[in-house]
Amino acid sequence: MIDPQAVTNAIQQAQIPPTWRVLRAKTSYYVQGIVFWLICAVGAIVGAIALYSSNSVIGYGVQTITNPTYTTIWQIIDYGFLLAVLVVGISQTVSTFKQIGERDRVFLAILPDGFVMKLGAKPSQLVMYPFGNFTNMVTSTSNNTFALVMTLPNGRTIRQRFSGHFGAPKPVAQEILAAFAAYRTAYAMAPHQ
Repeated sequence: MIDPQAVTNAIQQAQIPPTWRVLRAKTSYYVQGIVFWLICAVGAIVGAIALYSSNSVIGYGVQTITNPTYTTIWQIIDYGFLLAVLVVGISQTVSTFKQIGERDRVFLAILPDGFVMKLGAKPSQLVMYPFGNFTNMVTSTSNNTFALVMTLPNGRTIRQRFSGHFGAPKPVAQEILAAFAAYRTAYAMAPHQ
């Protein structure tokens, strides 16, 4: 049986057995997030400056109605929206910077009998999937999200989505599928009592 805490401790102490494949979080994943959120924040600032300097508003029917109250309402909506984008952009940038500091705690360990994934410092961000618990594993892509679909003996399925933490999701999932196939082959050849 896989002990996720023992796996975590072994990885943190650099005592990784040769049969494990450990993937660490890539800095580029976090840098992409920072760049995206900074672009959103800067875009909000540029948008506010453009609206203010042109003394215009963006809203449904603004060109056909000359009522100043109507245009004032749209100005409030425009600036409110841009303020919301700015606040979210800045907060997500700060949050992603914090995550970079924790990236040494983020890993995916592919073991001979399963895999363990840790996506942060919280205990809820540590998951394990022993291969013995599943009858089948396949990959699935829907809405630009790549997932590993694992079937339990009772027919229920578990979908584990993969982000770009460890590189391109498809090759990562293929490594897990290869380890699962090797496990199934070894289990089939092992003497059963």
